[in-house]
Amino acid sequence: MPLNEHLAQAPRRGMIVRSKETLEPGLSIFKLGHRFDGNVCQSDEQVISKPWWFTEATVESIDHVAQNANESLSEVFRRFGAVAKRWGGSADLIVKARIAAPVIAYIGPGTIQDFREQEHEESNNTWDMPLWVPSPNIAQLYIPLAKKSDSLSSVTMAALRDIYIVPIDEWERGYIYGNPDSKWKL
Repeated sequence: MPLNEHLAQAPRRGMIVRSKETLEPGLSIFKLGHRFDGNVCQSDEQVISKPWWFTEATVESIDHVAQNANESLSEVFRRFGAVAKRWGGSADLIVKARIAAPVIAYIGPGTIQDFREQEHEESNNTWDMPLWVPSPNIAQLYIPLAKKSDSLSSVTMAALRDIYIVPIDEWERGYIYGNPDSKWKL
């Protein structure tokens, strides 16, 4: 039985759910993390407890696009994941973890984010695209591991192992397949 079966509910927004699957132990997953959410500093536990993750293949695509287009990794992660700057996340971390026990995940592309009616507003003095249409070929994972009131549940710690929280400006392509420097291990 998957560890998060009692928490497994599809996301209400942000994703077009194409499938519900059980992820097996050993699978590497990744996320764009935010040390700051607005002006609030996030603990490591808060960073890893958020349910949005990416597959290894998606992170490889993101890294490839960033290198070939000479764009920042943070910007490409935001675009592929439809993570608007106006939502306040700092997008300054990449988290890598391995699944330690079977967990339920919802898989699919992000949804269109339409900010055209808010075009006149600035978001943290930065610009967001007015209309984001995520690639249908990009797989996001929604893995509910904790209730919002419980940022670091026993389910999270039982479900994940080999957790690395790497500053995005220290990220190296080789970390996709190998382990990041041990100084970033949680």
